[in-house]
Amino acid sequence: MYKDGFNSPIPDTAWPLQALESFLLVHSSCALTKLSIQCLRPPDDELITILEQLPSLTSLTVNDHQIYSSCPPTQTSGLIQGPHSTLRSSAAPLLPRLRHLTLSYAGKAFDDDRFVEMVKSRCLSNEDAGRIGIDPLQSLALTFLDRTPALFGDKYEAFIPLEEAGFKLNVKGVSICSFQPQLSSQGFMFTLEHAPTSNSSNIYDPSALNDISPRLLPPYTEFYKLARYEFWKKTSHSSKKYTAQCCASS
Repeated sequence: MYKDGFNSPIPDTAWPLQALESFLLVHSSCALTKLSIQCLRPPDDELITILEQLPSLTSLTVNDHQIYSSCPPTQTSGLIQGPHSTLRSSAAPLLPRLRHLTLSYAGKAFDDDRFVEMVKSRCLSNEDAGRIGIDPLQSLALTFLDRTPALFGDKYEAFIPLEEAGFKLNVKGVSICSFQPQLSSQGFMFTLEHAPTSNSSNIYDPSALNDISPRLLPPYTEFYKLARYEFWKKTSHSSKKYTAQCCASS
């Protein structure tokens, strides 16, 4: 979450590996089922070490809120590939009981292909999942904080058959624009569901949406135009819903 509920990022906090390991050791008799990691940016190997100690976990949330930090994003190769039902060399995949996964990613470079394969490997029928010794993934919410749909293209179209089969898989691209630091904190958010197109082409026409443009003072107006143009480029499924967010930081 943000301090003001919208656009003031919470500063990064050091990853408390020793404190967390001590907590898990003291409470080793308890079966932890839900874990939420907010703004901590743990190293990949240390995060996997912790998750390996939580085989009973059914719900995991990992959020990268502070995109202006020099720390690397949390969703690295271990977290992307670890839960795969068959790729790990160990006897069981990471988090075998995982049913609900919520991720927000603050970087631009992301291994979409491997992530899609991991999710597909966990979206199984109860019977198939039981043979492997895992629970099927029931829901996924993945939000890219600095990647628009234009950057990840149609890679997540592979989720469509899974959604039709009943799995809840939600992937969003959000564009966050930073402004001059001397400006006061302001922000706006808009959601696009069915983007109008121009009559002469298949490209979304930003000028057709002036009626929903917020009234912004310069220099916000130009940033807003750039952000919405990026989001209104044509995609292979124009009925999909994307959310774009622009915010100014004081």
